[in-house]
Amino acid sequence: MSWGVTVEAARKQLQEKEWDRWDRLRKHLLNPGAIRISLKPPSGKQALADISRFHQYIRQWQEWHPAGQVEWETRDYHKIGQHRIPVALTLPDLKSLFNALGSEAIQRSQHWETLFKRLLAVNPKLDKVLIRHLRVLESMPEDNIESLARVLPQLKKGMGKGLYPRALPISGIDSKFIEQNTTIIRDFLEVMHSETISDLYQWLECNETPSGWLVIRPLCPKTQAKMMGLAVLKLSTDVLRNTPLPGTHILVVENEQTGFALPALDNTVAVAGGGKNVSWMDADWLKDRRVAYWGDIDTWGLSILSDARSMRPDLVALMMDSKTYEQFLRRTSHESQPAQRMPDNLTPAEQALFSRLLKSKKGKTRLEQEFLDQDYIFRHLAEWKAHT
Repeated sequence: MSWGVTVEAARKQLQEKEWDRWDRLRKHLLNPGAIRISLKPPSGKQALADISRFHQYIRQWQEWHPAGQVEWETRDYHKIGQHRIPVALTLPDLKSLFNALGSEAIQRSQHWETLFKRLLAVNPKLDKVLIRHLRVLESMPEDNIESLARVLPQLKKGMGKGLYPRALPISGIDSKFIEQNTTIIRDFLEVMHSETISDLYQWLECNETPSGWLVIRPLCPKTQAKMMGLAVLKLSTDVLRNTPLPGTHILVVENEQTGFALPALDNTVAVAGGGKNVSWMDADWLKDRRVAYWGDIDTWGLSILSDARSMRPDLVALMMDSKTYEQFLRRTSHESQPAQRMPDNLTPAEQALFSRLLKSKKGKTRLEQEFLDQDYIFRHLAEWKAHT
């Protein structure tokens, strides 16, 4: 309409120009101020041409709450006399905008308020960087926000010296969280430490994570000395089968990255990253070692455990049980193509877990190794070592 913005039209304009456009909304969050829109009051000729609409236009703005947000003027109109008419709507702050738009905007703003409260408790200087990443943060599960709040105070410059990224000594956080949220964490740390951080892992001074083949890691100085002082090396399946590793304990880990998240363990060597390839475990030299296997809790992870146990019946399965699954159930995901056949070499408890995973609803069928808390992992590995 050429004149007389209605209440409905004003809300639509606020929705489209101030709420749906993230650039405008972010600007209001960073630089709070009033939002003013013209209500396009009519001329005398326009009012006279549609006198019913003219009175309706005045009446609906008289019902606006809070009344002080509407700007009024008294005007003399030829033939219809003097009238007090609404000329503009001014919302003094963002809360007024949320209230004007209704329940959806109010609920979203309340969610923002919760995010701000939790993360500003870590450091009150984080407000602007928090707003910059607000769209990503508001889509995060609540557990991830809690993880972010926990991890930020624990990260210190240089703390990863001599460690691989997933071996950072962080409490209450799974080893994959930092990797998945590197950009946000880096930007928050820049504010907290008042310095530019171009690369998070360089700032932490972590070792660069290698890739490829089977990764061999001695987990103590004694075993490392017997491996020419090498902290890590890669071997093919055939070479590993025919090359006895030092130490009394061998820890087999399904995923390569998890192999770099392991703590120090006396007389222990880790073999990581083989995935389904456990064929090397028929090596004769393994008969003289204490062997443990740790993989993902999903149908394929349990199938790999079964394959490994077919070659080493005395191996110990670590953190592949119902107790671990239950404790970290909130971090489970969906296994898109599960194994359908029950593996032959599982214990009754493992068979029950396999069946449960097959029957679980989507989103609860897979618990990856990386999503276990570091302190939980360290404790179970230490217990295995102590009891063997």
